[in-house]
Amino acid sequence: MSKPQLLLVGADQCDWQDWKTAQCAGVYDPYGYDTGGLDVEVLPTPDFDAARFDGVVFAIPNYKKAVVPLLCQALQAGLPTLIYKLRVKSSVDMEPVRALPINMRDRLWVGEHYQYLPGAVAARQAVQQGKIGAVEYVSYRCVLPMQERSQWMDAYEHLILEDLAYHHMTVVHSICGPISGLIRAHSWSPSWLDSRDRAYSSFLLDGDSGWKMTYDTRWGAAGGSGNFFGELMVEGAGGEIWTDGSRATFTAR
Repeated sequence: MSKPQLLLVGADQCDWQDWKTAQCAGVYDPYGYDTGGLDVEVLPTPDFDAARFDGVVFAIPNYKKAVVPLLCQALQAGLPTLIYKLRVKSSVDMEPVRALPINMRDRLWVGEHYQYLPGAVAARQAVQQGKIGAVEYVSYRCVLPMQERSQWMDAYEHLILEDLAYHHMTVVHSICGPISGLIRAHSWSPSWLDSRDRAYSSFLLDGDSGWKMTYDTRWGAAGGSGNFFGELMVEGAGGEIWTDGSRATFTAR
């Protein structure tokens, strides 16, 4: 069986040369990346021809944002579409995607790997098997040192809530289901960090589905494990599941 032929949109921040189950059949880069030395056909304009490509992969560089019109074109063409990491300025940017019919939006996949780490997978299986009963409380904590400030941080107003929390909440969603309800969030910068980096964040969630969550992340602490996954605890009447991404433990009540 031949490998699916994929169009890559954005040539930076992508390991397409190492793809095992698909083949990069063309590259279009809207970000000005130097594509002259790539060993693959470089397209001068985007081509979402379903007769030529089996799907589209969007790779957005650290300092750039998603080109939403191109994303809509790929979905409207009927192509399965993957975004490695969804980078937008605000949720408003995604309104054109939300306006598409559901049969088009269903083709969109957002890549995020934390949920596939062994500990997260084990925690999800335990919750789905009913080991703790219904989820009632979720606690997420992540404490990190910041070795040096990076330029890509300039793209964010609330560093944690716009970057790291994206990964953490994907894990929570994969284990507990949709995250919806009233969120009271706070994001700030202590005196020892650059004032532009609101890298200390916390929020409380009163979920519509009946469970509550506390979230506390400090990126710039004097200590910290350096584990960007952090520590997640999911609790119910039957006990609790704890994971740091690499492993998971269950404690009966």
